[in-house]
Amino acid sequence: MANSTTPLTQTAWLWQLALAGYWLALFAATHLPRRVASPPGGRVAELAHFLTYAVLAGLLAITWQRSAGRLSIAHLRWAWVALAVYAAFDELTQIPVGRTASWADWLADVLGALLGLALFWWYAKPQATALRRIQ
Repeated sequence: MANSTTPLTQTAWLWQLALAGYWLALFAATHLPRRVASPPGGRVAELAHFLTYAVLAGLLAITWQRSAGRLSIAHLRWAWVALAVYAAFDELTQIPVGRTASWADWLADVLGALLGLALFWWYAKPQATALRRIQ
């Protein structure tokens, strides 16, 4: 009896583990009291938010596609909305642990997620075309 799973779904659990670990690490990092103050007048925090959410969005899209199959633009729109809502939740739940919520941080999160999903789409689209040619 042949194995019915495709090579993409065979590694889905690795991507799921990577996504869960990264997301948990981000949540922990943003909900621990800040030990080092951000440099005054700098945009280091916003850059960190932008880059971490770009990676989070890319990991989410890769994991979803590896687990469920090819994603459409509609899937990526919903992923972006979910990440934007989560980013707001993340900002607001920092207040009880003595950190501050910031519109600039939330905007950096949302734009970073958009970049991560756009890069995923840009990379995944040519691969899907090449796979169709092979089949």
